Amino acid sequence: MKKYIFPIGFLLFVIAISMLISHFTQQAIPKEAKIIEGWKHITFDQMGNAYYINLDTIVNDGKTEDELKFHATFQKIYTDKGREALIAAYKDSGVDVSKIDQVDHEIDILHFRDWGGIKYLSGGNSKFFTADNVEIPELEMNVEYTQDNNQQPIPSKSIGENLYDYAFNRVKK
Repeated sequence: MKKYIFPIGFLLFVIAISMLISHFTQQAIPKEAKIIEGWKHITFDQMGNAYYINLDTIVNDGKTEDELKFHATFQKIYTDKGREALIAAYKDSGVDVSKIDQVDHEIDILHFRDWGGIKYLSGGNSKFFTADNVEIPELEMNVEYTQDNNQQPIPSKSIGENLYDYAFNRVKK
């Protein structure tokens, strides 16, 4: 029995040290969202970025027998880890990464389409802002998808699906 005391003690010591290092080196994902007037918190992603919706902007853009089009305005507030991931995603695309380093949050107008119960993102406009709420126009993005260009459904259990569902459940049908 005594021959196992040192290995078990050493293993516990290594586990404690690794947990302590992780605690001090990794940014914690917020447990509570900050309250922003005019915005309703929806979710956090795995990097701690917070997602909000302006409930007054949920608009029905048209409904037919098997299709509903709608849009809403969302806000994404970046953490340091989220900003680093954004920089990594765009560093080889020709975008000025020094501008991305200034990003605090983005405002997105996302256009959705429910077609026979299948969830689609049909377009969006994204504007990026500094912590002082100054727009960074060099980073603005506009995207529009059509039925003709092999539009893919929104992946299930994704942030996109969370945003879609939140707006879909509140749009006037």
